[in-house]
Amino acid sequence: DIEESDYDLIILPDASSNDYEYHEIKSKNKNINLKKYFEKEEIEVINKVISFFKDFNTSEIVEYSHKEKAFTEPEYNEYISYDYAFDIELN
Repeated sequence: DIEESDYDLIILPDASSNDYEYHEIKSKNKNINLKKYFEKEEIEVINKVISFFKDFNTSEIVEYSHKEKAFTEPEYNEYISYDYAFDIELN
């Protein structure tokens, strides 16, 4: 299993906007095998998201993500189901 101690969480203000904070999770282990923790379809989604958002700043990602079902369908402060990961619209 992936342990919490395997990662550093860094929270900084986003240089492009005063409205949001920047969360960065960095692996301490540079050789993590994603196939050990994720199914092939999940890795494809991760790679698609990384590729799509590579040139977005934090506020642009927030604006985009707030249009997704994962943000619009659950009630405020309600748990967001992992199932929404497969509904991401990247267009």
